Amino acid sequence: MSKKKKTIIITAVVLAAFIIMGVVYALFSDKLELINKFKVGTVRIDTKELALTDKNGNNAALLSPADIDTLSWTTENLGTSGVLTRHTLEIRWSGDLNFYLYPANMAEDKILADFNNIQNGLESKALTTEPITETAGGVTKVVGMKYNFVGDVLDGSNNNDQNSVSSEVNYNSTDESIIDTAINTDDTAKKEDKVAFRLLLSPKTSYLEQGKIISIKVKTEGMQYTEDGSGTWVEADVEEIQ
Repeated sequence: MSKKKKTIIITAVVLAAFIIMGVVYALFSDKLELINKFKVGTVRIDTKELALTDKNGNNAALLSPADIDTLSWTTENLGTSGVLTRHTLEIRWSGDLNFYLYPANMAEDKILADFNNIQNGLESKALTTEPITETAGGVTKVVGMKYNFVGDVLDGSNNNDQNSVSSEVNYNSTDESIIDTAINTDDTAKKEDKVAFRLLLSPKTSYLEQGKIISIKVKTEGMQYTEDGSGTWVEADVEEIQ
């Protein structure tokens, strides 16, 4: 191989190396520049004020058969972007208890009448929940119930009237024949969602179940709002009453 050929080959290799280094440097430079310029938002949701209250608005520390209490909480979007929300409500108990979940604006007498319908095998207005079971010694028993539902779309701090994405879910019943007109737990807030239901302890609960304990947990998940609906649900907050 002549000296001239060697020089050309070496020069070409060096030039190719510089081109590759330049492309790699450009790629890394762009990546670093993007990271410095943009920050991906995160889902920040606060679930608060979880409470079980009696008809006088006091905390329901002791429950009696046929009690109808109000279970409520507030979900707030603390982030900058709009978010979709969904909730999982879990109510667990010890002993042989039975609870029924209803819309918050359903009248008490209608709830009790509905319980009688359930006992007679008739159609119920109660919300459809999923039983939570445990198996011990080969025996499976119901120890709670779970209710999954979609919540409001909540605006973030960067959303205004012009680019608002908020939308309201009505948790109340629209059946006028069972509504207590004095109660309306729905809200129109764009960054908060007030959620409420009524909880009935079965009137057939035995006196032998005195002292049994219930616990309530709400898990809230959020997904950043996108026009195409793509995204990933992430657990944003958990609130409990024990």
